[in-house]
Order: sequence, then structure tokens, then C-alpha cells
Amino acid sequence: VDVCAFHSYAGWYPTPAPADFELIQQMPLLWETFRNWAAERFPDKPFLVTEAGAGGLFGHRGPVEQKWTEEYQALLLHAHVESVIANGRIAGIALWQLADIPMDRTVSDEAHRPRGLNNKGVVGLHRTPKLAFQAVSRLFLREHEQRALKLRLTEDAAA
Repeated sequence: VDVCAFHSYAGWYPTPAPADFELIQQMPLLWETFRNWAAERFPDKPFLVTEAGAGGLFGHRGPVEQKWTEEYQALLLHAHVESVIANGRIAGIALWQLADIPMDRTVSDEAHRPRGLNNKGVVGLHRTPKLAFQAVSRLFLREHEQRALKLRLTEDAAA
């Protein structure tokens, strides 16, 4: 075993269930719980979040508490990414997925895959950014800038 990888769609599934803001607020604790479980069993292995996401229909704007809106998708992805970035014991996160993609309509119905798409992309089918793209981009950019600053300060102190 090289790494311990988890994925969770907490706050998204079951899709028809209403938004659970208490769960979203507890996202850091959820990921810490998964990390602790993995650390007990695989203490020397990095812990990665290999899937996290939520659906958002491109162009569907509405209340943040309404699933399938770009607002809800952005909120939930922000919670997942921010929780991982804030936890120094989690090595990283991979979002599921970059872009919306067509689905085989014989495999999944309209209730789970509206418009015949897997709508969990941070960009739409034609690669136009959704609100979630902007939300996670800001988090990743902030993290990158903070790490770059720490590196420069370390290099300056060593010089």
C-alpha cells in the first residue's frame, strides 16, 4: 500500500435529501475522522482525498440550499477543499470531476443525472467555468501563495 485514499460525497448523497448545513459545517471533523481511521491502520502512509464533489447544473442559479444549483455545488466543494487544505495531516485532494460529461442514459435516470450528464464538473460540458470553479480556484491559489511565501522565507532565513 503506497497511500491511503478515501472519497466521500458527504452533503451530496442521497441526492433527493435536502441540504444539510450542519453536515457542511462539520466537514473538517468528517475528514479528520477518516484521516484518524486511516492513520490507525496505515500510520506511515499519506492520506489522500481522491474523490469529493457535488452536482451543479450549468447555468442553474438559485438558493444556496437547493441541490443542483451552482451555488450549492460551490458551497459544498468549498467546504471539502477548505477542510482538506486546513488539515496538515491530509496530503491532498482530487475533485470529482473537472468537467461535466455525458452519461449512458440506460445506466442512470434523470433524477440522478439531469440532462443526461454527470454534472459534478467545476466547468460545464463546453468547459465554461461554474461558480464551483471560482470557489475552489481561490482556495487553491491562496494555498499555493502561502506555500510559496513560506518557501521564500525559509530560503531567505537560510541565506
